[in-house]
Amino acid sequence: MAGEIPDENVRVFNDVPITHPFLPDLSKLKPFDGKNYRMWSDKMDFFLGQIGDDYCLAIDVAPENSVRDFVKDNKTCCGMLLDYMTAALYLIYNKSRNAKDIWDGLNAKYVTDDFGTKKYACSRWLKFSMNDDKPVLDQVHEYEHLCADIEGMAIPDLFQANCLLEKLPSSWENFVHSLKHRQKDFTIQELVSHIKFEEQNRIQIKGKSVD
Repeated sequence: MAGEIPDENVRVFNDVPITHPFLPDLSKLKPFDGKNYRMWSDKMDFFLGQIGDDYCLAIDVAPENSVRDFVKDNKTCCGMLLDYMTAALYLIYNKSRNAKDIWDGLNAKYVTDDFGTKKYACSRWLKFSMNDDKPVLDQVHEYEHLCADIEGMAIPDLFQANCLLEKLPSSWENFVHSLKHRQKDFTIQELVSHIKFEEQNRIQIKGKSVD
């Protein structure tokens, strides 16, 4: 009736789409292109779990006595997986009619590839060394990228920081020696800040000596 105050517990549906407040936002998830499968699959698995459709990734037939609409849920899963792929991968996997087939196919190919990539990244991290031919801070940032590549391999931050100290050029020997004798342990971020400050001081001193 006109003039009545609507019950706040009653949802009014109109043409505006209603966003579920508990669903993760996948708007920033880039389509899978064959790289970083672990991160992409974790986010996709989490999203499908939030809407209750992730069970379709493990079975390809409707479970007995289920209250879920398997056909609808399976179609939703397939649509989400294919929608967040590049066109090239879409053409490969769109022939599958079961989400489990798509998921198993992706795991079979990219989990192994991802493991191999991690081993290669670990090798590059171990062999990385610095020199005096280019700015140390640029080389530090390169080391940080290598640390990001081996993320998930359970290497403590303190160990990475101490490795960075060992990889500094020989001209930084006194700097390394002074930090080693401090009682405080440094994280990667703290150590990078110290290196940045030290390099700026060296540049200023070098400039004064040239003048």
